[in-house]
Amino acid sequence: MTLFAFAAGEGLSEHWTPHDATVQIRKGELAVESAGVCAGGGTLRLPSAPPPHALIGAGRFKLLLTLLKNPGTPT
Repeated sequence: MTLFAFAAGEGLSEHWTPHDATVQIRKGELAVESAGVCAGGGTLRLPSAPPPHALIGAGRFKLLLTLLKNPGTPT
């Protein structure tokens, strides 16, 4: 689990991971490339592997990221 806080104009660039993840938006609003838009208080589940995704804020935002280890994948 990792808590992120981003200033306006910041975010996570396009990437992918070998693990599924949940993203809980704690404050603000963000767009998730490949998954639409989620307002504050929402929770998203992002699947592992391609296609890649990116998290882009409309302003300042905070999120709690939880990586979910898939059985049989390396850490």
